[in-house]
Amino acid sequence: MESRMVEIEETGLTFETEVDLDRLQRLAAEWLEVIGEEPSREGLLKTPERVAKAWAFLTRGYRQSLQEIVNGAVFQAEGSEMVVVKGIEFYSMCEHHMLPFSARCTSATFPTGKSWGFPSSPASWTCSPGGSRCRSGWRCRSPRPSRRSSSP
Repeated sequence: MESRMVEIEETGLTFETEVDLDRLQRLAAEWLEVIGEEPSREGLLKTPERVAKAWAFLTRGYRQSLQEIVNGAVFQAEGSEMVVVKGIEFYSMCEHHMLPFSARCTSATFPTGKSWGFPSSPASWTCSPGGSRCRSGWRCRSPRPSRRSSSP
C-alpha cells in the first residue's frame, strides 16, 4: 500500500500513513449501522472518514521504528548521575476495549557515554506501546504515573 499524507480536520495535525483508510471508513460505517445508527444521517456523514483518520493516527506506533523516531538525535553525554524527567504525558490504546488512554510517565536513565535528545524519549513511548497493548517492561496505569527506564 502506498503512503499518503493525512490531515486531521480542524486540528492542523498532519501525518503520513500506509493504512487502508478507505477500508477503515467502510468498517466504521458498518459499525455505526450495527449499533443502530444511520451513517447517512447529516451529523454522521463525515464520521467514518474521521474515525479512519483517528485510528490511523492512534495506531501509528505499529508502523514506526525507534530509529525513525530518534532520527539520529544521539549525542555524547558525560556524567554518571541519573537523569530523571517526570510528568510526561503519553498515549496508548487499551487492547481489551480498543479505547485510547493517556497517562503520565517518569523516565530515568544513567548516561553511558551517549544519550538521546529529550523529545526522542517520549516519542519512543509512542512507538513502543503505540499499538493496543503495553509491552513487557512497561507498567501502564492511569491516572497514576507509569515508570520506565530507558537508554538510547
